[in-house]
Amino acid sequence: MRLFAPSILRSVLGCLPAVVLMASACGGGGGDGGPTPPPPAAPTITLSASTIDLNGLTATAPLSASVTPPSAAVAWRSENAATATVSGSGAAATVTAVAAGTTTVVAAVTLGSQTAEARVTVRVLPVVRSLAVSPAAPQI
Repeated sequence: MRLFAPSILRSVLGCLPAVVLMASACGGGGGDGGPTPPPPAAPTITLSASTIDLNGLTATAPLSASVTPPSAAVAWRSENAATATVSGSGAAATVTAVAAGTTTVVAAVTLGSQTAEARVTVRVLPVVRSLAVSPAAPQI
């Protein structure tokens, strides 16, 4: 008893090279499907200023970050919030003076470990609360 007629077996075996060729062309054959795309570039970040001088309590200054890729999120922080704070959303931030001193404001790309820094100096001038003039009465 035969399982396959010789003509059917020849037809099936005759098509086998075409099936293997089509499978490997579609990437199903385990072969090389072409060049592997390069990995995405690491995010980069730069700030609009590397130093900021604030004169007076509650003085403010804008600070912005340029990020690549533009879709990367930015997190802002002040290393000494007792001297200056930073608040921001995305690539834009505002630095606010709190007390005399220096601190560093850091912007970090949340997709990686890249950071950029700006040195902040806060100067507070003394406030004159009273003034005494001597002599009290003018003399001519």
